[in-house]
Amino acid sequence: MLRFAAAFPSRSRSYVQTSTDIFNSRSHAAQTSQSLVDTIYSPRARLILEFTPANSNTGQKLPVAIEKSFAPFTSAVVLLVQPLNGPFPSRMILKLNDRRCGNRGYDSSDLPWYPSVEPVLYKNLREILRGARENGFKCLGGTVPRYGIVRTEGWEKEIEVWGEKARAWRTEVRAYHLLQSLQGTVIPRFFGPVKLPLRAPPAMHAVNDFVPGMLLEYLDAPSLEDVKVGVDVTTTQAECISQNILDCVEHWDIRLGNILL
Repeated sequence: MLRFAAAFPSRSRSYVQTSTDIFNSRSHAAQTSQSLVDTIYSPRARLILEFTPANSNTGQKLPVAIEKSFAPFTSAVVLLVQPLNGPFPSRMILKLNDRRCGNRGYDSSDLPWYPSVEPVLYKNLREILRGARENGFKCLGGTVPRYGIVRTEGWEKEIEVWGEKARAWRTEVRAYHLLQSLQGTVIPRFFGPVKLPLRAPPAMHAVNDFVPGMLLEYLDAPSLEDVKVGVDVTTTQAECISQNILDCVEHWDIRLGNILL
């Protein structure tokens, strides 16, 4: 059973990544994730969530305490939390599609997040929403030129990453609703979507107002990481098996620790 993330269809690529490109990109992402783990996502830290129970339109404030972070983050921030009120299990999984953390793109031009980009993002986003700047972002309802745009500015990357993270979040929420009959048995129970506010009102746009996420059932079970493999395979066989997987799906969370037995 995959613990936390949804799988995404593989995408054709018109570029070639070197191992150095990927390593550098992932290293920047890991450093950013760790800096946030050491601050807002650190153990014993408290978060105030805007929680909407599944099959309900009524939201509520839900404070939670972080018990553990499943770092390094990949496609999302994954935390083991303890709800501080309400009729919930004593421990739950909080998954947050935070644009600042983990994998932030499909290619080696992956720009890491830095705190200094936020004021610039706020300024340019406000101008786009006011119509003072051209909106070339599909995720903001704009019209993307036929041949696309090369994003060179950090604030532009933030909007693109937010669009991907938001799309992934909506897809997974819909999947849990569609698979409601399997929750609690084949897949974890979905308690409902959440929002983690990033800034005080008045709200401007979801890009920098909040982090979307969800609360899931915590499964206290061994993972493949805890199992010793008793079968020997050659490097060639292992590469063949891995390639078959890559040809089917692109899934940023396929790690031994994310597969429960």
